[in-house]
Amino acid sequence: MAQNRKHWKEVLAQPEARIEEHWRKIREEEARSQPNWGVIAHWEREIRAWEKRRERILRRLGRRS
Repeated sequence: MAQNRKHWKEVLAQPEARIEEHWRKIREEEARSQPNWGVIAHWEREIRAWEKRRERILRRLGRRS
């Protein structure tokens, strides 16, 4: 069981950097004179998907992190 919990904690940590990177990309794109709203929407969808996955993992772990 401890190995399983360790695995899921590692899985939780992986998308955190990607989420931060996507927020940075969104800020940079919005600062442009003509932002590409399609790519911004894509990055926002990816962020929501990672956050949903995180919630599912936390439920699986019993919210112990």
